[in-house]
Amino acid sequence: MKKTAIKRADIILFFAAAGLSAVLFLCSLMAGAGNRIEVYLDGELYGSYSLSSDLTFTVSSEIGSNTVVIADGKAYVSEADCPDLTCAKSGAVFRVGERIVCLPHKLLIKVAGDGDGVDMELE
Repeated sequence: MKKTAIKRADIILFFAAAGLSAVLFLCSLMAGAGNRIEVYLDGELYGSYSLSSDLTFTVSSEIGSNTVVIADGKAYVSEADCPDLTCAKSGAVFRVGERIVCLPHKLLIKVAGDGDGVDMELE
């Protein structure tokens, strides 16, 4: 049986990957709460809704429908007639950049905020 030696490069690669993972995790925790969701249907903006008011609405197309609920500053899909229900199982979103996707219905719900810091203009 052949022994495999751990090389210095392997250790460096491991710690670099662990460090990058930690930074990305901390960045996701620091993402601020959004103030609205943007709903896209088949790539087109369907509507923009405030997360500060409670609302329930249905997004329908020839392909199917999804019921979107906004409550307590969070948004989620409560019902859908797609086969896998991944969108309904996604849970609630409220941080800038979080998304709910229903591929069969071509639906995208993303959390947005004013000055979310994702795109910045440098002078």
